[in-house]
Amino acid sequence: LDAEHVHHEMAVVKFEPMLFETLADLDGPIIKITGISDNNAMILAGQDLLNRKFGERLSLSCSLSNRLEITHYDANKGSAIEAIGATMDISPDTIATAGDGENDILMFRKSCFSIAMGQAPVEVRRAASVTATANSQDGLAWAIEEFFLKRHA
Repeated sequence: LDAEHVHHEMAVVKFEPMLFETLADLDGPIIKITGISDNNAMILAGQDLLNRKFGERLSLSCSLSNRLEITHYDANKGSAIEAIGATMDISPDTIATAGDGENDILMFRKSCFSIAMGQAPVEVRRAASVTATANSQDGLAWAIEEFFLKRHA
């Protein structure tokens, strides 16, 4: 409980961590598992191992370089875009998305126009339609003005 990232994560998710030895010790559904390490090689190795072992049965992504998020294969931003669009009767070819993490790539694939923020890793920028300036430079505002407002003025 005193590990480096525990208190920050508790503040973000607004609940206490649950200590357990095996997954069988947990009562109820597991919604998401997040592995955190400042050893990026360990995060990538864990992602590769789980991907090889479970393949399409899990959704694996790094929201930040030190976080590996493990969820049900349909619990990702791409599936969310599809579900929200269907619920609101919005066609995917009218949806634009923006993000800066590996967990945004599936969302990019489900929208017609995707914006990677300037601080995004190269694989995220490669997956997007365009790359904006960084968040610290008001990148999303710049992209909205550049790609939407100017074209409809």
